[in-house]
Amino acid sequence: MAQLHQIMKPLIGDLMTAIKSSDEEEINYITSKSPIREKAFFTIMRQSGLSPNMIKQLKTSDIDLTTETPCKIKSNTTPTFIGEEAKRYTIQYLKSKNNKATESLLFTLHNSNKEINTKDVSRTFRRLAEEYEKTKIINCKKKLKLFDLVKFYRRNAKIYLNTLKDNTGKSDDFYRKLYEEKAQPYLETETLTIREIEINQHKKEIKELNERLERIEHVIFPKTRKIKNVFAEAKRIEKWIEKHPEEAKAEEEWYDEKVRQSEEVEKLLKKDPWHYACYIVQMHDKMEAIEYMLKSKTKN
Repeated sequence: MAQLHQIMKPLIGDLMTAIKSSDEEEINYITSKSPIREKAFFTIMRQSGLSPNMIKQLKTSDIDLTTETPCKIKSNTTPTFIGEEAKRYTIQYLKSKNNKATESLLFTLHNSNKEINTKDVSRTFRRLAEEYEKTKIINCKKKLKLFDLVKFYRRNAKIYLNTLKDNTGKSDDFYRKLYEEKAQPYLETETLTIREIEINQHKKEIKELNERLERIEHVIFPKTRKIKNVFAEAKRIEKWIEKHPEEAKAEEEWYDEKVRQSEEVEKLLKKDPWHYACYIVQMHDKMEAIEYMLKSKTKN
């Protein structure tokens, strides 16, 4: 029996892996068959890890959809964001929603301002999960339930969540970048079109080039603020640090990193200023070209 167990163990492991990976196919099926309100609800849940009860309490103003992804969600839990899929469906849902006031509830009953019934959402999810099972040749005993979307998030954003434990009191930009690198790629389940891949790549290039140019410009044209009363300014900063110790620590780390980057750029400038100046001009031209391509693709 022991030998049989050893032989069967890797096979069982492979089977469980196959079952887990099939979650994405089932999730995509359920999302594609859902009404737009449920599409937004399911994808926010899958990409943020928020429970149904937390999502139903969100206000329209709690998600900043004006920024590039990841988009931040105001939450009392760990730093919470959503990716491309949740942003896309939430924007589509808001266009169909009657009450678009920023302080109104994000998810409501149809033609009403009352909060959404999560039991109805759960029933929709379960019905489509059962419908999906009928399309499979081999039925699996494990049928997905609504809360499995939270489990999906915890499993696929594990590296992000573990890193958060050792990085408290950081800035929103720090957490946004961390989510973008350690969570978002593993939480996007839908197949992108070639056009979407190109646009995402161009957006990433523009972001990287902007950050690089900012560092260079900071060295060449450092922005300084005139202080009329040094002692009064020092006192004001001291009081702020006492009231916001965690934010002050995060600001200090951010400043140290910027100083280090600026010093590296300054070394390069002193070593070869002419070629570096040419490089800045080339980066500026490249950014303008990429932005033009993005605008053209958006119009088409």
